[in-house]
Amino acid sequence: MTARPPRPDDDPRAVLRSLGLRPRRALSQSFLTDRGRLARIAEAAVPDPAWSVVEIGPGTGALTAELARRAARVLGVEADPHLAAAGATAFADRPNVEIRCADARDLDFARLDLPRPLAVTGNIPYHLTGLLLRATLEADPRPDRVVFLVQLEVADRLVAGPGCRDYGALTVLCAAAWTARKLLRVPAGAFHPPPKVDSAVVLFEPRPEPICPPRLRAAFRRVVLAAFGHRRQTLRNALRHGGLSPDELAGLDNLPGVRLDRRPEQHPVEAFVAVAAALDPSTANPPVGRTA
Repeated sequence: MTARPPRPDDDPRAVLRSLGLRPRRALSQSFLTDRGRLARIAEAAVPDPAWSVVEIGPGTGALTAELARRAARVLGVEADPHLAAAGATAFADRPNVEIRCADARDLDFARLDLPRPLAVTGNIPYHLTGLLLRATLEADPRPDRVVFLVQLEVADRLVAGPGCRDYGALTVLCAAAWTARKLLRVPAGAFHPPPKVDSAVVLFEPRPEPICPPRLRAAFRRVVLAAFGHRRQTLRNALRHGGLSPDELAGLDNLPGVRLDRRPEQHPVEAFVAVAAALDPSTANPPVGRTA
């Protein structure tokens, strides 16, 4: 008797066995097997049946199946050619699902033929977390919401506030245009194979008006990375070590909301935007503390 092909509703371990595949460490493959948590991720990503979803790394299709029950359209972007081919076959009878073999880092949101509103979700590879967060949250046009499963440590950093130990460059860069909220914790035992650390689901929603305007994005990023590259120093010394010239630093004296004698982690997002605006040559007004 011929064994039936694997279905997305099967346990990911069973799907891998039936395909003769093993999780690939090079791709940081670790598959969520907990059905309840898969459903909660899908519910967060698809608040209404009119939504479309891009899933990064559909893998064996466990989350894809949950999304397909809720969303108008689902596009799965899978880097593993074997899993991409298996997924395309498994969802061939689902007209609202497309599985594409591609690298999510190369995804061009402007060229996606998907109706809005649009969500992006996925259990993203740990080693690509920073790159995929930046590619997704800085996309133009930006998604209408993002729901990512990430390492717990990263989740704690994403939702931290000023003055907290976990507050850093990643927090500030994301918070400039998005709000972040931790939805649920996912223990390592809920995955196959289990990673060494727990994970968490984070919901990102776009701010109606970004704190950092698009024209300041490059300067803002430069300031934030310079500041938190030396986070235990004062903001003045951190920016100096980060490459700001004496003239640039002099222009920041008495800048409202900015205390150069305090550490970077004690400043809210708005302070870094103010510094970026003071350093940006296209700013309409000369920075406070610098003569016209």
